[in-house]
Amino acid sequence: MTAKILAGGVSFIIVGKGDKKLVGPAITFPFPDSGYAVSPEGRVRPRFPILKDSVTIVGAIPQLKEMKVLNFAGITDSVLSIYNEYGIKAKLKYEGNALVCEMLIPRALLGLDDAATKFAYQIKLTGVKPPPASSGAPPPPMGVPAGRAPLMFNILDEINSVTYFSGEYGLAVKP
Repeated sequence: MTAKILAGGVSFIIVGKGDKKLVGPAITFPFPDSGYAVSPEGRVRPRFPILKDSVTIVGAIPQLKEMKVLNFAGITDSVLSIYNEYGIKAKLKYEGNALVCEMLIPRALLGLDDAATKFAYQIKLTGVKPPPASSGAPPPPMGVPAGRAPLMFNILDEINSVTYFSGEYGLAVKP
């Protein structure tokens, strides 16, 4: 999951009132330019392949300083810096064996009624889709190379797929 989060980000989405298909404000962090890189030889590889080494993960985190915001009132749908004027904050940190993603969105930006006591949300690990094959040379064969474990290909499938869950959050009432 760590590679999937670093490559495609975590999306926090407010679900529209009464309609599970209506998307409200949404933030995706981190928002890298692409989950894939092309080597000088023309090979397409995941930008964050299999990160089992905590030193590599810790080194990658400071590079991720952008978030994508959608459907916020008064904010153009765009990519924002983690240092922005709207008070939206996001941070990744590596604690022990876990990658922790924290997001802070001011309540006023969530589009909730003042009387709202709860809201529905969805958290999505988007993953990344491989870039389309070029019209030039055919892609290398995708079979399992000799001496390689099939696990590597299972992890790439995991990175390329979407994982999500949804729930409802109750807001605290001021005493």
